[in-house]
Amino acid sequence: MHIRSLAVFVAALTTLSCISDDEKEPTSSNTDAVAPTSDAAPDGPRMLPDGFIPPPDEDAAPTPTEDSTPPAPMEPDSAAPPRLDASMDPVEDAAPSPVVDAAPRPIGPLPPGCVIVGEGCDPNPPHNDPVGQICANDGQDDEAYCTYDRQGRMVCAHMEGGGQCESAPPPDGPGPDPDPEPVPDGPGDLMISALEMDDPLSRFFARQITVFGIRVVATAQVPAAKVTHAAHIMAEYLDNDEDGQVDDPPVVQAMIRRRALLVMFASSNELENSGIFEGNVIDGFHAQDLQGDETNVPGRFDAALEEVLHLISTAGYEQVYPQALGSRAGTLLANAMDQARGGRFERIPNPYPEGAWYHYNDRTCDYRCMAVEYFYWALTTLLGAQNDPARCREISREWELCTAEQLRDGDPAVHTLLTDPAYNLPTRLPDGRYTP
Repeated sequence: MHIRSLAVFVAALTTLSCISDDEKEPTSSNTDAVAPTSDAAPDGPRMLPDGFIPPPDEDAAPTPTEDSTPPAPMEPDSAAPPRLDASMDPVEDAAPSPVVDAAPRPIGPLPPGCVIVGEGCDPNPPHNDPVGQICANDGQDDEAYCTYDRQGRMVCAHMEGGGQCESAPPPDGPGPDPDPEPVPDGPGDLMISALEMDDPLSRFFARQITVFGIRVVATAQVPAAKVTHAAHIMAEYLDNDEDGQVDDPPVVQAMIRRRALLVMFASSNELENSGIFEGNVIDGFHAQDLQGDETNVPGRFDAALEEVLHLISTAGYEQVYPQALGSRAGTLLANAMDQARGGRFERIPNPYPEGAWYHYNDRTCDYRCMAVEYFYWALTTLLGAQNDPARCREISREWELCTAEQLRDGDPAVHTLLTDPAYNLPTRLPDGRYTP
């Protein structure tokens, strides 16, 4: 439905994220493709990011080069209402990274050929820089990334021939986050409570539920049953076996660190008229919106399955597994998507190549946004959310694989990725009834 990669939510106040399934218009712009890559570097060490996690935006692979062709103008009536999706690049990515001229020096403890260009990475608050974040020479052959050496220092480095150095975890921890956020012992009571008057979010939201330390906030116009439903969907994604404990603590730690926030308005009209885009209340949050009128509506697909997953994937999985589940070009996920789209496209092709089974056509959705949407389509298909014949016909203009068997046979790359137990991904589709 919508999403793109965000971090410090300020960017979301000025940029539209991807359009919902029911709001898309076909595009007329042409684009050049890069042949899809079938082989990708193995996933890097687990890490607690921040971006939407440790700090904003931390995928390990570089962003694809922008196409020089200007986008076709959008028709006035095709514009989608703004969303607070966690689908935009963090503010840090809004400005180009500084070019470092200092002579590189060997990193020593890391692989041969890895050189340090600076020490401009800080994994501690308020920076929360994650492994894989571009830290120097953005877009250049010697583009550098935040990485850990084996002494536990976070440095800015790159391989002599280009690319990211293999990162080592700090000596006293399982991942690169030296001070991980504690994960609550249990999901909480999942009961609705009022926001405190001194909470800045109370300016827009009246009620909340906290799920494993992650807040779901809603306006007074959102029915309590819908807020509870969204919270239960989140709990089921995070604790898929419903044993009362999260399945992958580093993912939840990353979300807490990034201040992941699910915000609920009654409708897109309430969101647009709320004034939230004119203020700075959400600054610093990794926010994703979900509207009440698209949540658990009889006879319609439940948007909570999508929007809650977008928040978890961008603020959680992408931060902890940047080389596998990151949205930048070159990750295992992005490489699989390039095959599904028939090539690596910076801009939406018109038409998509024959044989493509993923043909997203929202012009406001950039490459990384496309990857986040692809993750949603693939995982929910694997879990059985798209297998109803009527639903399959409805989504065919964007996604053609409707069953787990079709995903296995038609997109083996992403099927292999999503079923790899190393990533602790859900194996059961949430139904909104979390019963630990």
